[in-house]
Amino acid sequence: MFHCFHDTRTPSRHLCPKQPSGWNWSILWHCSDAWTSIGNAWDLWFLNQSSLKATLWHRSDAWTSTGNAWDLWFLNQSSLKATLWHRSDAWTSTGNAWDLWFLNQSSLKATLWHRSDAGTSIGNAWDLWFLNQGSLKASKYVDLQVS
Repeated sequence: MFHCFHDTRTPSRHLCPKQPSGWNWSILWHCSDAWTSIGNAWDLWFLNQSSLKATLWHRSDAWTSTGNAWDLWFLNQSSLKATLWHRSDAWTSTGNAWDLWFLNQSSLKATLWHRSDAGTSIGNAWDLWFLNQGSLKASKYVDLQVS
């Protein structure tokens, strides 16, 4: 099941996951202190399910004046190798697109994560596609802004 935890100070700026059809994995996405001025921490846990083991995604120092760094660690668990994704220069005036490709690593094949319209006033859409590869089934996760 998906669980979304809202920061009551800015509830309209939070994204609440919706479970896609056919998704049978337990996922916890914690999105507290998002879109605030005090710095933001995003934590995403993919709980141990089949060949995809525990994964930690930690987002820190977001939306600060010192620049933005996204760090994604996929811990080396089973067939999923350690991967580091570093994204800088976020939230610029040219618009924001987030693209994440996970190259073929054993049973986990190419995965695309596209983030568009980030941090804008028109609402935020998160699209996550996990292509059908091995034990990881095809899933599309579309998360629209909560009004």
